[in-house]
Formats: sequence, structure tokens, C-alpha cells
Amino acid sequence: MKRMKQQTGTLYNRRLQWAAALWWILPIVAIGGWFIPQLGWWVPVCMLAPITIAAFHGRKWCGWYCPRGAFFDYILGSMPKRHTPPAWMRGRAFRTGVLILLMGLMTAQLTIAWPDPLAMARVFVLLLGVTTLVGIGLAWVFGARAWCTVCPAGTLAHWVARDRRPLRVVENCRDCRACEKVCAMRLSPHRDSDAVKRDCVKCARCIDRCPVNALAFEEAAA
Repeated sequence: MKRMKQQTGTLYNRRLQWAAALWWILPIVAIGGWFIPQLGWWVPVCMLAPITIAAFHGRKWCGWYCPRGAFFDYILGSMPKRHTPPAWMRGRAFRTGVLILLMGLMTAQLTIAWPDPLAMARVFVLLLGVTTLVGIGLAWVFGARAWCTVCPAGTLAHWVARDRRPLRVVENCRDCRACEKVCAMRLSPHRDSDAVKRDCVKCARCIDRCPVNALAFEEAAA
């Protein structure tokens, strides 16, 4: 376990370096896309990538490679967590509703824009801008990563991610909840719950913070 602690500490530092390197992509696409519409085609790539990666590594895309997630962590990460997200916000019904609503609106707008590639790219830019503003609002109330709970791509990854490199709790956990206090996804990592299995973004911050080395990924992420 000591070795795992050292590995994940290094892993968490690497993850912070990724956030510092990637966060600026979000404002470039969200703002620059209005002047260079072709930038909008990054959006569908970032929508498909988390679902693909979730089949092998869980929601690692969301924690490591998503530019918007990196923006939330790097720019908004110090915002206080004023309130705990309500249970219904993480529930299947609400998340499915958000998915259907946003994907329906996107499909309708893309149908109108078809077959003009620039007009279609602007639809993605608009979608990115609106949802990012919503994400910033949620961050103000619930903490930096609140949007990641209801993000449509994150929801699809959530459905795929079960038992992909899960976080495990060993017997010496003393229920101090130090991991819970630092979890960006507002989860309770010390509990082997379905929410942790599906929504853990593999950032390793909880493992790095655990005072008794009671947490570890079943298989350390590369």
C-alpha cells in the first residue's frame, strides 16, 4: 500500500499538470469558435472520447483529458463548495432528462444547419458556450465539478464505466472522510458504492489525501 500511495501521489501530480496544459482549450473554442467556426468540430470529438475511454478506464477522460473539466479544476477549483448537490441531481431520471433535452436541441439545430459545415460547427460552439455558462453557475453553488455530474457525455460514460479500474477500500479505513472532503465529484470514496464506481474520474486526489493508505485503484492508471 505504501508503494501504491507513492504511485498515486505521482499520478495526481501528473493529472494536475494535464489540467494546467489543457484548460485554455475551452476558452479558445468557446470564444474563438465565433470567429473561426471550424473550432467547433472539437466539440463532438470531446463528446465521443469519454464514452470510448470509459469502456476501458472508467471516467478517466473526464478527470484527465477533458478541457472543460481541466478548466473547472484549474480556474474554478478553489471555489468553495457552498452546498451539497441534491440526490436527484445524480439520479438516473434527471441525468437522462438532461441528456435527452440537450441532445434533442443539438440534433434539431444540426438538422436546420445541414449541410453547411460552418453552420453545423457554430451549433457545437453555441452548445459548448451555453453549457459552460451553466457549469460555471453550478460551480458557484455546488463546487467546481458539479456540471460533470449532469454532463450528457459524462452521463453516457457513467453508464459504460462500471467496474473499469474501480477504486477499492481496504479494511484499515477509519471513516475519517478526508477523501470525501477533497473529492471533486462530491462522492464518498470510502464507501464502495455504485456512484463511486461509475462517477470516479480517476484523479487520485482521495488516495493522495488518505491518512492511512486505505484507498487504491484496483489497477493503477497509466
